[in-house]
Amino acid sequence: MKKWNTLPLLALFFMTLTSFAYAADMPTKVNRPVIKIGDTWTYTKSIGTNVRTFTSKVVEVQPDGGYQLEVQSSSSSGTWKEIYDPNGNVVKDYGSIFSPSRNIFQFPLEVGKVYSGAKFSRKSPKDPTVDYSMQAEIKSITPEKVVVKAGTFNALKIEVEIPYDGRSSKGNSFSNKVVETYWYAPEVGRWVKRNYNDLGNKGLETWELESFKRGQ
Repeated sequence: MKKWNTLPLLALFFMTLTSFAYAADMPTKVNRPVIKIGDTWTYTKSIGTNVRTFTSKVVEVQPDGGYQLEVQSSSSSGTWKEIYDPNGNVVKDYGSIFSPSRNIFQFPLEVGKVYSGAKFSRKSPKDPTVDYSMQAEIKSITPEKVVVKAGTFNALKIEVEIPYDGRSSKGNSFSNKVVETYWYAPEVGRWVKRNYNDLGNKGLETWELESFKRGQ
């Protein structure tokens, strides 16, 4: 009678259980988060050796789900306000006004879904003659575990390209694109990591979540 070595079989059994548990933990579809006053996210932004910290706190929520953040930078003693639409797309930040918004996130976010958002414009409040026409293209959404300063998260990795046409303050026209990757974690209600690269103004920005607190 043939004797079976049970150790490899047990190892295979537990590896299978682990892979099933891992798959079950990973998000495949994420609905729009409920944003509440007091939600706070602190990020570290790195461009080469230049590192700064930004803390964003929700101070106002509109009936439609849009909200306003109060932002504090480690390099500034002051604060400023940012406006977001119900899907968490920025409408106004420190240096730009987007119309109708920087349309990237369209909930629900689903693994395997690709789409192009509506076109939007970007203007500078400091120089209204600078004008960009843009449209975000979602290239892929995949599940991925990501490790950042705030911890380990089961996230959706969202790869985005944003072609743009622009006009400078001198009237010169130009075209290029922004390449971005987001890692969106449902439990955080926001992305936990972001890579941003404007190919027309090279210099990779990396944002990582350092800490967060959800409002009550």
